Amino acid sequence: MKNQQMNLAGRCFCGKTVLLLKSSTSSNPGRWFIHCPMWKTRYCKYFAWVDEIDGGWEGLAQALILIANEKPCGLSHPEDNENAQLTRFRDIETKIVMKMKKIHEEIRCVRVFIVVNLFFLFAYVGFNLLQVFKH
Repeated sequence: MKNQQMNLAGRCFCGKTVLLLKSSTSSNPGRWFIHCPMWKTRYCKYFAWVDEIDGGWEGLAQALILIANEKPCGLSHPEDNENAQLTRFRDIETKIVMKMKKIHEEIRCVRVFIVVNLFFLFAYVGFNLLQVFKH
């Protein structure tokens, strides 16, 4: 089950091309992941499970193809880079908006729950007070 979706640009936080490896741990046997090639010597700590990346293997392949198509000096075409960034930002923005709508709906439900419970609490207390004053 996917807990968190993440976009992949094919590079880690420090700009290096990510490494693709297969987990050999007992908790994630055979699970594929990517991480920064400098993770032992630098404080980049970039890490992602392939099955949690947007698009999974296809998303990884697309990101690595983009890297392969970069100019030899390591710079991509400015128009392509800007368009890719704009697309990524729009995708992120869409996900944030969807999550915000979900959060607002959950807050509204909690508010309704609280108001209904307060109504019944006041009704219960009022009824009990009437019973006390009658006796």
